Amino acid sequence: MDALDETPAQLIWRDPPVAAADYAPAIWVPLTRLLGAHRRLLTMAERLPEAVWEADSEIPGWRRRDVLAHVTSQGAQHHRPLLAVLAGAPLVEWQADADDPTVDSASWNARAVAERVEWPIARLAEELEANLGESLRLWAAVENGQILQSYGLAPNLLSGIEKHASHIDGHADQIVNGPQMLR
Repeated sequence: MDALDETPAQLIWRDPPVAAADYAPAIWVPLTRLLGAHRRLLTMAERLPEAVWEADSEIPGWRRRDVLAHVTSQGAQHHRPLLAVLAGAPLVEWQADADDPTVDSASWNARAVAERVEWPIARLAEELEANLGESLRLWAAVENGQILQSYGLAPNLLSGIEKHASHIDGHADQIVNGPQMLR
């Protein structure tokens, strides 16, 4: 037996390692994409100088730090549909604010970014990482029979992972591209 046979399968995430066996098999590939998107954004948060974060993003009226604050705040939004599925009550209709159905997504996003406007980049990264940890804990509790349950943010849990990963990658692109691409 070689060394590869002795090591359990891992998703593309190393700190801490995420064991593929902890998740329903169908979740493994999209979850790897989600972890990769988080890693990309966390690497940017760690390596880009403060001046870059203060510069305009590709989104009119938002600095690069505002985009990071948005992605950070959105991470916890994915916990509500997961908790609903795990409780046996899949979330069919999405509302940005579960406590106030009159709040639309744009208003919720503006408020969430405003709440984080003065946070240092390291604090935003910590929140992003904490939300990822909670997401991983919840995804590990999902069973095969729940994967196609309604997710609220997407038609089902499986497509919800893909949508979450695409959301993070898209915003990472907006941070990098800004009005002038980072080189």
